[in-house]
Amino acid sequence: MQICLWCSYDLSGLPERHTCPECGMEYDPHAFAIELKAKGQFPYRFWAILGAVILVLLLMTSGVKFQQLFFFGMAAAALFSLLSRLSSGDIRTSRVILNVAGLHYCPEGSERTSVPWTKIGRVRQCWINGDLILSTSVGRQVLRIPRSQLDSAKYVRTVIDEINKAIETYRSDGPLSANISR
Repeated sequence: MQICLWCSYDLSGLPERHTCPECGMEYDPHAFAIELKAKGQFPYRFWAILGAVILVLLLMTSGVKFQQLFFFGMAAAALFSLLSRLSSGDIRTSRVILNVAGLHYCPEGSERTSVPWTKIGRVRQCWINGDLILSTSVGRQVLRIPRSQLDSAKYVRTVIDEINKAIETYRSDGPLSANISR
């Protein structure tokens, strides 16, 4: 690993297992991050198409020629796409960092939530709303990542698989946190 997954500090020349001198995040050779990208409430494409269709229908009723209709439709699609991007904001990005200390959920604009591996017993997707849920071995919920932070049901499954692989890796290596240089 060459850079810190939390603050992007250059880790060159530091031991394999250590803490970042900049932010204090623990790292090791197995550590990695999963980017969670979620679109706004409606995709930009939806507003662009809806706006273009409404404008074209309005122009058709006013007797405009086909060439002018095509030009106005394309201009409307571009305009509505731009307006929807400006009004709904950019794509929200959050991160899940998996390292020797545990799982760290880092929603954009919020504090990171850390859960040690010893507290994670099960990772699953909620069948009601699609949220990703981490619970203890006795079923007590320790972290919920909202479905809105996850792009698709298939991506949720991928994230769950990656977390489960990390659980196996860190539990099979034993208590790695005792080996971290401070």
